[in-house]
Amino acid sequence: MAKKNLYELLEILPEATQDEIKAAMIRLGKKYATQSQKNETVRAHFNQIKEAYKILSSPFRRASYDDFLRQSIEEKKNSKEYQRRLKEKVIKGWQIGKQYAIKGGQITKKTVLSVWQFSKRLAQKGWQF
Repeated sequence: MAKKNLYELLEILPEATQDEIKAAMIRLGKKYATQSQKNETVRAHFNQIKEAYKILSSPFRRASYDDFLRQSIEEKKNSKEYQRRLKEKVIKGWQIGKQYAIKGGQITKKTVLSVWQFSKRLAQKGWQF
């Protein structure tokens, strides 16, 4: 299971207001508080929720966390693994586009050309297809 960020733990959007964060904590508190006394896994999850609330309810801590998230996303985009997966998706998408064009599917010439142009731009940046 992928690790959730604090917004996902509280089941809110990153644009949530302080009132929405507080309401989410109250809602999740009602949901998990009684269950956490009986189940160790639920207790651990509820502790993560409380920690997420502690960070996101403070404007300074929330701003620091948001900066951390942005930096993590940029690092991920710059990683070799991310670029490799993106390249595979582009190639697979191009192959699917060719199949639709050959089979006479509901794909327009404009769509096929835009995929081709995108793959051409990536090739110009040094990606080999």
